[in-house]
Amino acid sequence: MCSPLGDVWPEGSKKLTRFLHEVGHHRYADGESLVSQKLLTQIPLSVTDKEATELLFRQIEDDFNKVVRWARREIDHIAHRLNVIDQACDQGDLITLGSRISARAYGQPVMGMNSLIRTVKETHNGFAIIDHAMRGHLVSATGSSFSTSELAANLAMPTKYAIAPIALWLVAQHPVLTEASLLKCELFDRNGKRTGFVKTDSGSVLVVKKNRKGKQQEVVLSDDAASVVELLIQITAPVRRYLKEKRDDAWRRLFIVAGGQGFQEPYTFTNQTSFAKILRQKAFIQAHSAELGDMVSVLSLARIRATAGVLVYLKSLSIEKMAESLGNSKRVAMNHYLPPTIMQFFQERWVRIFQNAVIVHAMKDSPYLLDATDFSSMSELDMFLEAHALRTPPEEPEQLSSSSEQISGSSDPEIVISIDEGVLGVLLSLKMAVEQAGPRAAGTAVYWSQFAAKIEAHIESDGYLDPYIRGCLVKAKGIANPQQFEGLVYG
Repeated sequence: MCSPLGDVWPEGSKKLTRFLHEVGHHRYADGESLVSQKLLTQIPLSVTDKEATELLFRQIEDDFNKVVRWARREIDHIAHRLNVIDQACDQGDLITLGSRISARAYGQPVMGMNSLIRTVKETHNGFAIIDHAMRGHLVSATGSSFSTSELAANLAMPTKYAIAPIALWLVAQHPVLTEASLLKCELFDRNGKRTGFVKTDSGSVLVVKKNRKGKQQEVVLSDDAASVVELLIQITAPVRRYLKEKRDDAWRRLFIVAGGQGFQEPYTFTNQTSFAKILRQKAFIQAHSAELGDMVSVLSLARIRATAGVLVYLKSLSIEKMAESLGNSKRVAMNHYLPPTIMQFFQERWVRIFQNAVIVHAMKDSPYLLDATDFSSMSELDMFLEAHALRTPPEEPEQLSSSSEQISGSSDPEIVISIDEGVLGVLLSLKMAVEQAGPRAAGTAVYWSQFAAKIEAHIESDGYLDPYIRGCLVKAKGIANPQQFEGLVYG
C-alpha cells in the first residue's frame, strides 16, 4: 500500500545516513560549537528542534536573500552608471595632448571628471592604461586631481569589485553554474563567432564547460539573468577590444576584469587570480560590510551555490530536485552540499511525521477550541500544537478511529497527526497569519504554517476520502482567524 500522504510529502531514503568525516567544511564557532560552513549560514552540527526550525525555515533563506538583494542593487548601480555616460560626455571637454580643457572647466573637479569620462570613451575607445605619466598629463590638463576608482565606476568599468556581484547573482539564480564553468565561460570561439551566449527558441542560453562532466552544458537563463549577462557583455566590451587588438586570446572570455582600480592590464580568472581572493580583500569587505553585515566575511560562489541548492531542498524536500538544480547526481548533492544538521532534522522529525503518519480525528474535538485558546507567545502556541496536533500512537491498533489512515509495511515508529475542527482552525489561522507577515515571520511560525499547508493539501487531494475530516477542514476554514495570531508569528 502506498503512502497516504502522497508525493507532496518529503522523500526519505535509507542512504541518507552519513558519517561526520564525509561532509567536510567543519569549523569551531567561538571556539566551542562545531559548525558546517558549506552555506552562507553557519549550521551547527547539533541543535534543538526549536533552533532547527528557526534555521531551516527562516535564517538560511534570510541570509541568502540578503546577499541576492545586495548583488542586485550593485548590478542596478552599474546599469545606471552605464546609462549616464553619454550625459557626462556632453558636459565635459575632450582632452588632447599638451592642452588644457576650457577655462570655465579648468580646476573644477566635476567638470574635470566629465572631461576624463569623455576622453577615455571617445579617444581611447572606452579603456586606457593610466600609468604615472598619463595620470600626470590628465591632472595637468584638467587642473584637478582625480580618483581612479571613481573614474572607473563612472565609466562602468568591469573592475574586480564590479564583476563580483554579477557572478554571485548569476550563480544564485542558476546554481547549476559552478565557479569554474561560469568564470571560464568563452563568449566567442577561436573564429570570432559568439557561441557562449546565444538566443534559441527555448530562450537565452549560456554555454559553459562543466569540468567534472567534461562536456559542454547549455543553461537556459531566466529573462533577468539574460539581461545581466547582456550588461556584463556591454561593460567588458572596451577591455575585450583592447585584448583583441593585442591578439590576446583572453578577449574571448565572458568574464574579463579591468586590472588595478580599472585602468591596468585586463585579465581573466585563473587558478592564480582566484575569484575568492577578491571577496576577502579589505577594500571589498569595508565597502559592503554595512549592507551585508557578517555575510560579507563568508561570501563565496561555492557557498551561495550550495545555499541555493539547499533552499530547493527545503522547499521541495526532494534530493532529486536539489541535485537537478545543482547539476549533480543525488549522491553528490547529498554528500557534498547538504549539511548533516538539515539531514538529521528531516530524517528524525519532518520525514517521520509525514512519511510514517497516521491521520486520525481527535476523540475529544471541540468546535470552540479556537475561541478558547489564548496564547501569549509563539512558544506557547508551539507547545500547544505539539501536544494537540502530534501524538504518540495508541498501544493497540484497534484504538484508532475507523476513519484513520495507516501505512502498512512500515517498520519505523508511526506518528499520529490528530485532526479535528479546532486544531485545523488553529493551524489554518496560523498559516494565514504567516502569509500576511511575509519574511518577518519567525522560523517556528513558518514551520507550523508549512505543516498546515501540507495537511490541507493532503485532505483536499483526490486520494483522500474520509468525509468526516474533509468536513472538519471545511468548517475550520470558516472559523479561521489570522488576527488571533498576528502578534505571535514574529517570534
